[in-house]
Amino acid sequence: MVQLRVFSCNNCSLLGHLPQWSSLPWLSRLSLANNSLSGALGPKDAPAYSPPGTPAGGGNTSQAPSMGQLQQLVLHGNQLTGQLPPYWPSMLPSLALLDLSYNSLTGPLPDGGC
Repeated sequence: MVQLRVFSCNNCSLLGHLPQWSSLPWLSRLSLANNSLSGALGPKDAPAYSPPGTPAGGGNTSQAPSMGQLQQLVLHGNQLTGQLPPYWPSMLPSLALLDLSYNSLTGPLPDGGC
């Protein structure tokens, strides 16, 4: 499954947290819309990638997992919470479409745009 390029599972009654997709470097489109996915966005060890000036991690984004081929990320209609992690732009350099509507996200967009 390492060479998986497109994964779409909309309206599939998926429950729980988002899976770790960083082990799929060729993934270009991921769509998990209208499910019951919950929790925060980002790796489970997100504190390691905290912004500069914070005690945990010190803002080291060089070790953040990259999904460099991902062009479309569609997660609308879930139960995602929290903020977009500040390292997202560096994790997703090819991202052209991001749909996070109809979730419970808060806070600003990270610098660098998404």
